[in-house]
Amino acid sequence: MSSGKLPGERAGKGETTVSEETRWPAAGLSLDRVTAAIAESAPCVVMMFGAPGSGKSALSAALAHELGDAAAVLSYAAHREEICGDPAEPAANPRAGALLRARLADRCAAGRTTVLDGTHHHARTRRRVRDIAAAAGLPAVAVVLSTPLQVCLDRQHDRPPPAPGKQHGLKVPAPEVREVHAALREALPGLAGEGFRVHVLAPHATTAPDSRD
Repeated sequence: MSSGKLPGERAGKGETTVSEETRWPAAGLSLDRVTAAIAESAPCVVMMFGAPGSGKSALSAALAHELGDAAAVLSYAAHREEICGDPAEPAANPRAGALLRARLADRCAAGRTTVLDGTHHHARTRRRVRDIAAAAGLPAVAVVLSTPLQVCLDRQHDRPPPAPGKQHGLKVPAPEVREVHAALREALPGLAGEGFRVHVLAPHATTAPDSRD
């Protein structure tokens, strides 16, 4: 995986400056246009694709609402909280991921649209999602949040630090944000080849902060 250092990024004395070169290459679509495109593919599996702080959780909820009563959001963070009481605990990832995928498979078998709220920067995670959709004969859709890196970093300042005795919290460390953002940008050109119908959201459509995922 990339070290997370992007072209044009300059760091100094505790501050990170991100140039225009680090922004997503595509101009992107409005939320209304992406929602309309997804509705044409429904029922389907919608995979949100963005770094921490990109606005995934808020946009996942907005998409599910616009897609109607048959659509629902499955969040990795919510499943971690269900497993261990902590939405930010990485040790819960294996069990939380397995539970989420089981519920996704059930929804796919019932022909229901599901929005997956998560970063999806690992190819193995994306492949599992695509395979579950394919097994049910449903299309897999990738909604890419083109939120600039600097916005993702700035949003961490308003998040609480880890609770006493906890190593992880809703506030994601800057190196992790940069690493995920870089991995997603690197993966973007190959998403269609992985079997996803790809829609890139414009930066202005990603202004609401999200929860850690």
